[in-house]
Amino acid sequence: MTYIDPEGRAKAEVHGHPYAAEEVIAAGYDLAGRVCRELRRAGLPADVEHPGTQREPGVWVEVDSMGEYAGGLCVRWNAPELGEAGMRAVTERQDPAAPEWKRYTEVVLLPTCS
Repeated sequence: MTYIDPEGRAKAEVHGHPYAAEEVIAAGYDLAGRVCRELRRAGLPADVEHPGTQREPGVWVEVDSMGEYAGGLCVRWNAPELGEAGMRAVTERQDPAAPEWKRYTEVVLLPTCS
């Protein structure tokens, strides 16, 4: 399987942002699949993120295909209802001590990847 099309790979290299080798990216996707299986076994909805896929609520495992962390994984939690409650708290200027505001800042605003 080819993860990065040759044209996209060539353009990225010209701009000084080369992709990792296909083998490195493939190993990352293999690991991401195993991580998702374990998360599902623990009862969490989990999927590997691919370009252009619709994000459903649950855990998304993303494979880094560029830079020094190429082949590494980033695990993200997608909770749209929580995000909407947090944004409502902001737009309605609710008390920051309100439970939905506190939970929003703990889950959504804290860094999920390094």
